[in-house]
Amino acid sequence: MQALLKLKSLHPAQRQILNEAKRFNVLKCGRRFGKTELTKELAIETMLDGLPVAYYCPIYKDLVEVWNEMKSTLYDITTHKEEQIKSLTIITGGKLDCWSMDDPNSGRGRKYKRVIVDEAEKSKNLKDAWEQTIRATLVDYEGDAWFMSTPKFGETYFKETLFKQKEKLNDWMSWRFTSFDNPFLSADEINEARNLLDEATFECEYMANDVDRTDTPFATQWNNDKHISEVAIYDPRKQLIISIDFNLVPFCVTFRHFFTDDTGQHYHVFDEAEIKQGSIPAMIELIKLKYKASLSNAILTGDAMGNRGDISQRDNASLYLQLLRGLGMTERQLKVSNNPTHENSRSDCNYVLYHFPDYKINPNCKGLIRDMRNVQVDATGAIIKGNRKDVNQRADYIDTERYAIHNIMYNWIDQNQKRNNNFNIK
Repeated sequence: MQALLKLKSLHPAQRQILNEAKRFNVLKCGRRFGKTELTKELAIETMLDGLPVAYYCPIYKDLVEVWNEMKSTLYDITTHKEEQIKSLTIITGGKLDCWSMDDPNSGRGRKYKRVIVDEAEKSKNLKDAWEQTIRATLVDYEGDAWFMSTPKFGETYFKETLFKQKEKLNDWMSWRFTSFDNPFLSADEINEARNLLDEATFECEYMANDVDRTDTPFATQWNNDKHISEVAIYDPRKQLIISIDFNLVPFCVTFRHFFTDDTGQHYHVFDEAEIKQGSIPAMIELIKLKYKASLSNAILTGDAMGNRGDISQRDNASLYLQLLRGLGMTERQLKVSNNPTHENSRSDCNYVLYHFPDYKINPNCKGLIRDMRNVQVDATGAIIKGNRKDVNQRADYIDTERYAIHNIMYNWIDQNQKRNNNFNIK
């Protein structure tokens, strides 16, 4: 049966973990250490014995990667699959259930031989989920539990309680491994990340060390000398790209060109504006006044919230549809996908800031430059936006930019990250 399964060989640190494991196990590791392959090994080992396994993630959308990999790996021996609830059974009778800790009661009443909690530090409900629900699912089979995570800033239940249990209880074990402990990673790539990041972020993300810092810049790769330039100017011969953030007070908009010429690739942000009272008619008037000549082939992008229907409109037209109509643009000129998470967006934006050959912002874009310099993220990677009276916590202009990068530059990012071993810069 194992011949039907295609599992990657474990590296020495992963094998050490399996050899030293006890009933309750806590792994703190750097990015790209190999948590996913270890997760698959642990889950499949138990399922081949005909026993049930639960895989937990902080939020539902985090399940997708591991669920898809498990489906693919177990395809030839799967007898039953329920895509909607992310559950499958194999020919031995072994079963995998995938749960989100959005609801700490997920899995209540079930029984498992093994539970795997992935990205445990990211879960705001880890303590309640473990103590009130997950622990009880292990009673019937006297099962084991695995907690795995790349560290986050600050004090957490994962670090302060679970990771330290081996100091008190004999049936607990914990390990810390860095990204360097994965021999399949290039040390040069990890060291490149060291050069790109501030010391605290690198120590936390790649060296798996505990760092107390609670906030850090969103744009870690921002450089005034490199990224501010008057070469970023409007050219009516080039395609205009408009990106909008739909906070009610204000609406913010930025304007850019993304183009290739004989000298290479260029991304130039040359203008910004805001509409104080969040008025679509006022936004239409402003854009037409400045850039009417470029609207026939322009691209409109930005905040996915603008795709929601507006009940004030007779036909429930979305904010974007109202803009397209007012600007005389077609729906083919709209490029908006679901908003990226702050964490993923931060990774993409910093990758572009560091790697893109000619990324420039005109000095007149004072709001965007201010946001690039000052906007912070918290320990979970979320942009700090709690106080709109603090201009540095509004993040309206940086939102327009991260939406534009997500929707317009995704092909460039994807192609270049593949060329660079998919090593994300955060």
